Amino acid sequence: MGGFREGKILAGAGALIVALAPLVLGFFAPFAAFVGLLLVLEGLREVAKAYGEESAYKWAVKAVAVEVVGFAVFAALGLYAAYLEATLCEWWFCSPTPRVFGRAALLVLAASQLAGATLFRKAFDALASKTGEKLFKAAGVAMVAGTGAAFALSAVAAVLAWADASLSIVPGVIAFVIIAYVAPLTAWVPAAFAFLLAPEPRQSEQAPAGNKIQP
Repeated sequence: MGGFREGKILAGAGALIVALAPLVLGFFAPFAAFVGLLLVLEGLREVAKAYGEESAYKWAVKAVAVEVVGFAVFAALGLYAAYLEATLCEWWFCSPTPRVFGRAALLVLAASQLAGATLFRKAFDALASKTGEKLFKAAGVAMVAGTGAAFALSAVAAVLAWADASLSIVPGVIAFVIIAYVAPLTAWVPAAFAFLLAPEPRQSEQAPAGNKIQP
């Protein structure tokens, strides 16, 4: 059972890093959050192995992959938007193009976060059904609700950017705050407690010898 105990502590610590990194690390938060997600994956793998619930680990891996790709596209579009603003804008006039790209970058980020949250919810639901720990379900619901709201606001900001870039600022800022601060805090703190409180599987719930999750 050592693997299970270590796994749930590792996953709980990783979840807390994801939740708190934006509040304390500023610019370095994305890198810390990525490390936290890797810890969650490694710990979740041990928990899923102990319960014989391979699907939970697979859903989580897909979720992290989607979120990482989405963040990479967001960063690329954001840098391009900054380049356009530096080259196309003067103090008396600025083309709307940079802001359009900026809102598009935010929309991509929000969409990838929502997709990742949906996949994480599947993983957490699978763990909840096996462990009986309801906080897994609460974390999944909070994750989808937060990222869903951010995606809706990002879509509004992207549409408004075409008409009047100034109108897109408020929904864009709110969406970013939800993605960066609200969603991680409200979803990953319950997830951390869910991992830490997950009971050890009974003998009948343990994975059969031939049903191990491969690293």
